[in-house]
Amino acid sequence: MSEENFYKDFFIKYGILTAFFAVFFFLTIYSVVISRKSWQTNLRTLVGTVLEEHEPNIWNLENSVKINNSFAMNAACYEARNRKTGEIYKAVILRVQTFYGPLPAVFLISSDYDVEFVGISSFHGRFNEHIKVFNNSLRIEYWKKRIVDILRSTKG
Repeated sequence: MSEENFYKDFFIKYGILTAFFAVFFFLTIYSVVISRKSWQTNLRTLVGTVLEEHEPNIWNLENSVKINNSFAMNAACYEARNRKTGEIYKAVILRVQTFYGPLPAVFLISSDYDVEFVGISSFHGRFNEHIKVFNNSLRIEYWKKRIVDILRSTKG
């Protein structure tokens, strides 16, 4: 095999490998971008369900709020309007480590940054009431304090 054929064969194989990785990365990025809207819609539905179970016919979820923080991968924030008072709160869903594993917890934050733990979106009925005891957990207290720092970096 001549040196010229060796380099030609090497660059053909190298080009095929590079094209494979380029297509793989393009498809991965494309799937993330396409699924972002459905991800936000499903999270909004979860937050709405928890708020409705907590206080029926009180909350109206509105716009999503962009979180400019490194915790944005683990949290989503929405404006929640209280139908009785008209006051706008922020409803945050984020992953909290619990005795049962990592679960999506929902918090309500007032305009003066009073944080209330609303519930866990995976639990309903009697089990949801049982988990309310978890409200006094150190982990929930940690996230109540941390959410204030996270939301202060948001726009809107």
